Amino acid sequence: MPTPIPNYIVGEMMSRIFVDGSGKLRMDRLFPALFALVLLALMGTVLLVATPVFGDNETLRGIWVLTCVFLLKVPLVIVLWWLIWRNNELPGRPVEWSRDEFAGILEHLLRQARAAFLADDEDARLSYLSREAWNLADQVSGDATVDALTVALRIDERRVQLRDRGTGAPSR
Repeated sequence: MPTPIPNYIVGEMMSRIFVDGSGKLRMDRLFPALFALVLLALMGTVLLVATPVFGDNETLRGIWVLTCVFLLKVPLVIVLWWLIWRNNELPGRPVEWSRDEFAGILEHLLRQARAAFLADDEDARLSYLSREAWNLADQVSGDATVDALTVALRIDERRVQLRDRGTGAPSR
């Protein structure tokens, strides 16, 4: 009896194919593979509809159904479970961002704060962005905390300027 393939080999093989050296998914490979697997699963459904063609032979029907399911549907399930498994963000556990992801989040907050300028709901937008920046600062450590606090304080400073502009008070 052949020995089963250990789980880590499947994960390693999937990572080698679908993940680049920095740990990011290679969408140029993943989307075509998912598309092909979805087509195979759909084809498996169509072939399952053809099961009555085999008449009263239950053994042949059973083999046909198992073949359609295992060869055409299970590969899609395996890839989808691998994608879910590699997501390390679990409730209650701190999120870990790469340096690039973290810089992108901070840049997005600043970009949204600039976009809120002179919008009808500028104060509400800046309030939300401020809460997000402070929350971000609470979740990270080291230099990243300083960067997140800087963004939070810039947004809060903009909110103070907005309030001063609305009340006619001098800008600081």
